[in-house]
Amino acid sequence: MPASLRERAAFAPARDRYKIFILDEAHMVTPQGFNALLKLVEEPPPHIRFIFATTEPDKVIGTIRSRTHHYPFRLVPPPVLGDYLGHLCEAESVQVESGVLPLVVRAGGGSVRDSLSVLDQAHRRVRCGRRDV
Repeated sequence: MPASLRERAAFAPARDRYKIFILDEAHMVTPQGFNALLKLVEEPPPHIRFIFATTEPDKVIGTIRSRTHHYPFRLVPPPVLGDYLGHLCEAESVQVESGVLPLVVRAGGGSVRDSLSVLDQAHRRVRCGRRDV
């Protein structure tokens, strides 16, 4: 991966101002992988931006962490997430019985992605005739 990333980073984008490389689950990259990326991260071309997405920033090697900004994301408060899911269901014409959204929000633990996944699973079960949600 680092070799192909270095090759792709060498060329400026044809259309946009920046090339954005997102390394999701960055804590899973091995120290050897990070060391291979180190030169590129230390001295990136002006058209390159990196995003290292991780739930465990302490597992990213220190030399990378010291050269990056850390933006911790917070969990969404239940009332805000409940309102968001309610508006989303309304916009998508999905009928939800009262009391379901608070359960979905609780099951999602404040994570929008996890809450949407729970809501989607519940909706699929109901559409398939299963009401054991």
